[in-house]
Amino acid sequence: MRFLFDRRKVAIGLCCLGLVALLLIANPTQAAVNKYWDAEGTTDSLGEAANWDGDTLPGLDDVNFDDTGAARLTPDTAGSDYTYRYLKFPASSTEYTIGSIGDSIKVSKINANHVGITQTINCEIICTSTYNLRTAGTIEMHTFGDDNLSSYVTFTNNENHADSVTKIQHLKGGSIRYYSPGLLELTGDSGTTGSNWDGKLNIKSNSATYTEGVVRISHNNALGTTAAITDIEGGNGNHGTLEVTNNITVPENFDLRGREAGGSITDNDLAVHVSNVSGDNTLTGNFNLTGSGWNCRIASEGGTLDLTGNITNVRTDEARYLFLQGASDGTMSGVISDGAGEDEKEIALYKEGAGTWTLSGANTYTSDTTVSEGTLCVAGSIMSDTTVKDGATLGGSGLVDADLTGEPGSTIKTGCSIGTLTVTGAATLGGALQIEYDGDAESIDLLDVGGNLDITGATVDFVDLGGGAPLDEPVYVFAKYGGTLTGTFAGDPTPPPGFTIDYAYGGDSIALIPEPATLVLLAGFLMGVLLVRRHK
Repeated sequence: MRFLFDRRKVAIGLCCLGLVALLLIANPTQAAVNKYWDAEGTTDSLGEAANWDGDTLPGLDDVNFDDTGAARLTPDTAGSDYTYRYLKFPASSTEYTIGSIGDSIKVSKINANHVGITQTINCEIICTSTYNLRTAGTIEMHTFGDDNLSSYVTFTNNENHADSVTKIQHLKGGSIRYYSPGLLELTGDSGTTGSNWDGKLNIKSNSATYTEGVVRISHNNALGTTAAITDIEGGNGNHGTLEVTNNITVPENFDLRGREAGGSITDNDLAVHVSNVSGDNTLTGNFNLTGSGWNCRIASEGGTLDLTGNITNVRTDEARYLFLQGASDGTMSGVISDGAGEDEKEIALYKEGAGTWTLSGANTYTSDTTVSEGTLCVAGSIMSDTTVKDGATLGGSGLVDADLTGEPGSTIKTGCSIGTLTVTGAATLGGALQIEYDGDAESIDLLDVGGNLDITGATVDFVDLGGGAPLDEPVYVFAKYGGTLTGTFAGDPTPPPGFTIDYAYGGDSIALIPEPATLVLLAGFLMGVLLVRRHK
């Protein structure tokens, strides 16, 4: 009986195996294969089997467009819903234009591996999973994304080709992580069109070798709606940059994650977070300084960059170094402020590069301000001790609510035109004090110091901004001190014609007063007038 029972179990097992085999034959599980566009059909349609190798349509396969399909360079996407696994241009030297606006292809990955070749995709690319794009050349897409995609879509250009480019007119759904040494250009409207992209853009170039990881925007709404932020990565080794161009106004909010976590200003990471490369552009959103690193950099390298939002250190445990830099000019009309906490959450401001940055807001950051290069114009107020280095300039008609130090070789330029620069603390000038005046308007610059004023080793330069008319008033005060004055101007100062310098005018001012010879001439003139009147 035991033997018969065992035989029955064996028979049952064999029957089950047979049924499984029949099911596998009836429903085979087919792995993705490479299908090649050979363009041997009679139309350009992706839906014509004769256009594919083996004269069979691709399924969920890797579709390839290479030199073998060069007879038809504009594959047509009309009339069907095309879903593939990968879309590939494998080392193809042939340039294709895929589909038409209004059609779509669903894929999870695109590869374009030929240097110097541009592949154009006019139909919408819909992500079917966490997406990956790799290119060594250029890919131009009209619309990209998926409203139902909640995870990050990753763009990874070939690390051997830092000049690779991906251009997208419209983003639609999902969030983008740009993890590449190449260039991603967002050229169209993703915020008010049918796409209404509200995803998050994460710019990350995680390589110490490649610093060219750039996202470039040229449309007001290239970054979509303001529902999500643009996150520019930091830490050690991340070099991603957002470039702004084309005279646009962008309402986006940003997280700038500090770079170089070592905390030393001497070994900082020089990669810029945001750079104005051309045109007069405005960013109206706020900037949060966050992340584990220390240094956050905003540059204007061409045209003018206007920042109208606020810049705030939102970390609860670390200070930040904020660099305003570049060869061109920028303005910051919002407020730069420390975080809501104690000293470890301060912001220190550094001005670098040959351009001029103007601060017109009532800034409340409390760590030091250092002008290393170019010009910092204070049209609003700052409340931190300020140092101007050799070759750099501090100007403006605003308020420095702290101490001011101009090192040898520096320039203090009150007004940035004719105006008054107020310093509530002490001022020590070791470089040049530049005083502008206008005889036509009878006006002159003023440095108003609330504390002690030390001009030992400093020089003074007078610049006529008028039409050449002489100064006619008897006294022109160009510096005041609330404490004591130390020193006199070095060298041989050259005041405007007919004037000399009085270092103790009124007991608390440095002023231009008529020189003695001028007084004699003036007295003679007045005496002559008096005699003429008596003779009459």
